[in-house]
This record gives sequence, C-alpha cells and structure tokens, in this order.
Amino acid sequence: MTKKIWYAPNKFESYDEEEIRAVEDCLRDGWLAGFGKRTVEFEERVSELFGKEHGLFVNSGSSAILLGLLAL
Repeated sequence: MTKKIWYAPNKFESYDEEEIRAVEDCLRDGWLAGFGKRTVEFEERVSELFGKEHGLFVNSGSSAILLGLLAL
C-alpha cells in the first residue's frame, strides 16, 4: 500500500527583492548567527511591539518555549 504525502516545495516567487536584499546584506556583513545588527534591530522591534523592556531572538520555537518555561 502506498500513501501519497503532500509536499509543499519552496517557491522562489514567495520572496521579493526586499527579502533577497536582506539576506545579501547579512551575508556581506558576515553575520549569519549571533548578535548582528539585524538581530539587535529585531529584538528591539519585538520588545516595542509587546511593550516590554527586552526581546530575545532565538533559533527556534522550541527554544522560545523552553526559555518561557524556565522564566516561570
């Protein structure tokens, strides 16, 4: 018995020039992980959005959930 599994391919059309330029900027700046200017900007914008003093960028939803639970 075979079961057909739905597959959603990554489509180039879902990215526009703004996203492509943002990735190029990160590559040219040399910040692929850690505390690059985009990370700091993201954390600041998230903290402002939620009216909090701090925001923290993590690598996955699992890491975010773990940090939230540890903070309780």
